[in-house]
Amino acid sequence: EIDEKSAKKVVTEFIKYAEKEGILPAGRLPTQYRDRFLDSYPFMPEVVDVLYHRWGTYPTFQRTRGVLRLLSLVIHSLKETGNPYISLADFDLANQEIRQELLKHIGAEFNSVIAADVTDVEAGSKKVDMSLGRVYQGLSLGTRTATTIFLYSFSGSQERGSTSGEIKRSATTIQNPASVVAEVTEQLKGKLFYLQNIGEKYFFNNQPNLNRILLTNMENIKENELVEMELELLRNNIKGGRLKVFIWEENAGNIPDSEELKLVVLKRGDKELMDAILKTKGQTPRVYRNTLFFLYPLEFERPVFITAMKHKIAYGYIEQDKDLNLSDEQKKEIKKELKKAGEGLKESIRRFYRAMAIPDREGVKEVDLGIPTYGEEKRLDQEVYEKLRSDGQILEKIAPLVLKEKYLSEKEYVWTEQLYQASLKTPGERRPINKTVIEEGIIEGVSIGLFGLGEVENDKPVCRYFKEKPSIAFSGNEVMIGASLCQEQRKKEEEPVSEPLLYPQPEPKVPLKVGEQEIGLPVKKQVELRFQVPKGKVSNIMGIMNLLDNKFETLKIEIIANDGAISEQDYEDKIEEAFRQLGIRLDKI
Repeated sequence: EIDEKSAKKVVTEFIKYAEKEGILPAGRLPTQYRDRFLDSYPFMPEVVDVLYHRWGTYPTFQRTRGVLRLLSLVIHSLKETGNPYISLADFDLANQEIRQELLKHIGAEFNSVIAADVTDVEAGSKKVDMSLGRVYQGLSLGTRTATTIFLYSFSGSQERGSTSGEIKRSATTIQNPASVVAEVTEQLKGKLFYLQNIGEKYFFNNQPNLNRILLTNMENIKENELVEMELELLRNNIKGGRLKVFIWEENAGNIPDSEELKLVVLKRGDKELMDAILKTKGQTPRVYRNTLFFLYPLEFERPVFITAMKHKIAYGYIEQDKDLNLSDEQKKEIKKELKKAGEGLKESIRRFYRAMAIPDREGVKEVDLGIPTYGEEKRLDQEVYEKLRSDGQILEKIAPLVLKEKYLSEKEYVWTEQLYQASLKTPGERRPINKTVIEEGIIEGVSIGLFGLGEVENDKPVCRYFKEKPSIAFSGNEVMIGASLCQEQRKKEEEPVSEPLLYPQPEPKVPLKVGEQEIGLPVKKQVELRFQVPKGKVSNIMGIMNLLDNKFETLKIEIIANDGAISEQDYEDKIEEAFRQLGIRLDKI
């Protein structure tokens, strides 16, 4: 029996609710929908429409008798509930009579679909019921939403599926905002195996849901797979160039104590490990501390990065799984998503590994590389290098004036070797990318007369080069000298020495010069010297080396060291590495 007064009250309340929530059918006035609802009460108009126009198109479904039989079963299942009206969401798919009435038209294979996604205790829709806030848990919105979509999913014609608006209208109850149903629908996409979403339509079929398969595969990915992929991504995005790179190296002894600039990529921002690497090389103190930079991941980016890796691995599993009953359309979708996941990982690892630690006078200074520019493809180590260069941490060129102001503003001279070494040994100093940077700065400064270059003799600087191109050794007693001191020395050299003439002196003969050779004077076309250097006198012969280097195009030196020992490690790190830095090829003896 229908109480018309009560029916009008229920329908009026629903219309007010539907207008407020914006879930009335598009293009239909509230009064029109109200009249339709009153005509179909206690059923919502959608119940009759879906059964008559969709299920009724199956040849096996008798439109009038079939609809009436199904509705009578639904009413009987709800007689104890006290529902104010009946929607598609109220069809109890766990009720075997209702269920079989539907399955005989669509096929018995959907029995397992209903069980897996809607009715079983472990069904995805039940999990969504329980995942909602306490206020909504008793409303079974996950099951109601899945049931609504299921009934919209079948037709004897091409029409199938439901829109978000249709789902909201049937699955909601007037005790909650309709927007909750939209949230539930999104959750179902990740929980149900057979729910499909193409465009604006949601529907069930007997093919597995790629999204659910994806999530299942993601849940089963092992930790070691993620570690291997992260390491592979780092290797693919770091090639090494101007910075020598060490990836996930935790043994300080394996990182050379050399002059070249080094980037140490760490698994995590481990300050104790950074401190250990900065201070020691194995069992010995580290000398070149200022040549190290650290790159490590930002922890708050880790969950996003792990999800991105899991997507890539999981899509790979799906593509390789020959047992999945995937359609051609789904296979294309997998290839597309696999490519997209791979491309996304390049940006993802750059967003993840973007924290830097740079040696400073007070320990290390932390720097963020920042969010990567969209579409820009640069290697991680390249971005680190460019950041260090733009921040002035490393120098590709140094102005002579900087050298003068920094090293000669309060001193008459400074040792060139100490100047270069200090930039690599003192944390916080700006570092040249190689010795050539300092060399070119000194050459330019000497050539234009900002300062001079010479040697310390008897504890006093002697200017050898001033306002001319010098030859630089970075060793021994070689020093940069203040311009005023060089000018004084040059002035004294130019002053004539007046001596009393006891008898007439012939005018000196000034030999004519061609290049470096004097015409009329005997010359040596080749110089061969073999000698043993007294202990502690190596620096004293550097001036001779400079002179020979200046006079001859080729200078070949053979060094034989006896009566002592050097470790293999020191030989590799300090001798071979030094020659490599200078670009000198060692002939094997």
